[in-house]
Amino acid sequence: MDRSYDVVNGKWRDLRAICTKFNDIFENLKNMHKSGSNDFNVLSTACYQFKVTNNGKPFGHQKAWEVCRQGPKWVLNLETLHSDSTTGSNKRARTYESDTGFGLDLNDDVDVAEGDGPPEVQLRRPPGRDKAKRAASSSGKATATSDDGLVESIDKTLRFNFQYFKAENINRLDPAHPFNDDNDDDDLYVTMMYQYYMDNVLQPDPAPLLTRCAALNRDREEGHRRLVNDYFTENCVYQPSDFKRRCRLRKNVFQRIANAMEARYEFFQMRYDARGKRGFTGLQKCVAAIKFMAMGESPDSVDDYMRMSERTARESLYLLARGVVETFGDQYLRKPSLHDMQQLYAAHEERHGFPGMLGSIDCTHWKWRNCPVAWKGQYSSGHHGAPSLVLEVIASQDLWIWHAFFGVAGSNNDVNVLDQSPIFDDLLSGKAPDAPFTVNGNEYKFGYYLTDGIYPQYSTFVKAFRHPIDPRDKYFKRRQEGARKDVERAFGVLKSKWHIVEHAARPYELDTLRYIMYACIIMHNMVVEDKGRNIATYSPTEPRHVQFQPGTSEYLHRVVDIQDQRKHKQLREDLANYIYVGHEDEDEDE
Repeated sequence: MDRSYDVVNGKWRDLRAICTKFNDIFENLKNMHKSGSNDFNVLSTACYQFKVTNNGKPFGHQKAWEVCRQGPKWVLNLETLHSDSTTGSNKRARTYESDTGFGLDLNDDVDVAEGDGPPEVQLRRPPGRDKAKRAASSSGKATATSDDGLVESIDKTLRFNFQYFKAENINRLDPAHPFNDDNDDDDLYVTMMYQYYMDNVLQPDPAPLLTRCAALNRDREEGHRRLVNDYFTENCVYQPSDFKRRCRLRKNVFQRIANAMEARYEFFQMRYDARGKRGFTGLQKCVAAIKFMAMGESPDSVDDYMRMSERTARESLYLLARGVVETFGDQYLRKPSLHDMQQLYAAHEERHGFPGMLGSIDCTHWKWRNCPVAWKGQYSSGHHGAPSLVLEVIASQDLWIWHAFFGVAGSNNDVNVLDQSPIFDDLLSGKAPDAPFTVNGNEYKFGYYLTDGIYPQYSTFVKAFRHPIDPRDKYFKRRQEGARKDVERAFGVLKSKWHIVEHAARPYELDTLRYIMYACIIMHNMVVEDKGRNIATYSPTEPRHVQFQPGTSEYLHRVVDIQDQRKHKQLREDLANYIYVGHEDEDEDE
């Protein structure tokens, strides 16, 4: 490649024009002061606008622009000094000119005191074209951009620097140097002067606008081998009980989840990057994500053991939570079928004495640590004091969670959450089967849930007597409150097993928080099934279609039946009489 002065200088002129055009676009965008924008966003937008205004040609000189945009806009024309030094003119009496028009004779002597160094060169930008013309017209002189004081200062400084170098470096002259054969040392001094100017006067190169963190060799293969040797080999270091204590799941349940994620999602498959380097295995990503959910730790906590960066660990958590919901949600967050309802009726009547009981309903809060500032008033309440999200749950006696509705702002109470909940949608539309039951000689069409005092008087809710007086009412109140503790126990087990729900939530997106919460509930139900405590067993059935459209007469009749207060009171009276039979003496003894 030809690197002569003319070729390089021509290339520099073209490059300077392109960089100047791009810098104008960048500075205009930067001065707009858009909220939330940074240099990276401004740079991306500037590249797009440059491509549009440049006939579709992209900007490909980012490195040169990063260096030039921070440099001085006006410097001495030392290229002229360098080019003239190689010509064959009289070098002894030659005078070099700069962009300012002043002259410098290399043979001028400037006194240099011993121990003195070259002074600082204070370069001031020359006046612009319009200002110079106005100054020339007012003074009657035909000068363009000269400034006598500035020229004299720079001329004196450069002559002083030249003599300083001549005095300091006289011993460095090599007699064998080709410039010294004809007793000509001006070229050598010019080169030394140019080097001094480049090293000491010009500003150093600025740091690049876009920087990247240093890549760490974490040795992912070693992290995989260590994990396998610790838990997943025949003679592993730790026992299965240790794995269950740290991941809250037995190995068979965990491997079921890991195999499903690896078979369904590309992210959990072991891949190679563009350099041919092996990535993380699905086993590493699944263990890291489940440990975060179980222990509530920071994503950076597995870097030393798993050899996994914080970003990869966080992505593993989010994608595993979403994958668990999409893969296992139909089975472990299903609505109870007719067969499930009959099993729940029998189990609750046997253990609590409440016929027709489906479970207990209540709400809990999950604090939101990184709630946006603009939303804090909406998601905060005086009861909790911090932003939170509400979770509505229906749990049976075996702690199986049949219904979960999450994401309502923490400023809402249980009634407000119930108004937004889809708990009765399937019942109103006819998708949920009717499971009638009989108590105290009266037949009821729908099953019911035990609630506390804040819930409305629906025919599907059973509340305790607020101020019981009769022995029967007092006994019913104790039995109802004792049976309603099933949902409270479910909350306690869920938060103690998955500490990520116990601690304040870190993600910013609501969808991510929903996936994490639902994934914890699904794995909670998987643990209940793995222990053999589940009352109802899963049997795939054909999905039922909507029978009643909203607004039709059948749909409105169901709404009236559910919100009938008379049926609510009659059901509570029948249950109180049914439970109190045979326990009269027990209440009198107390």
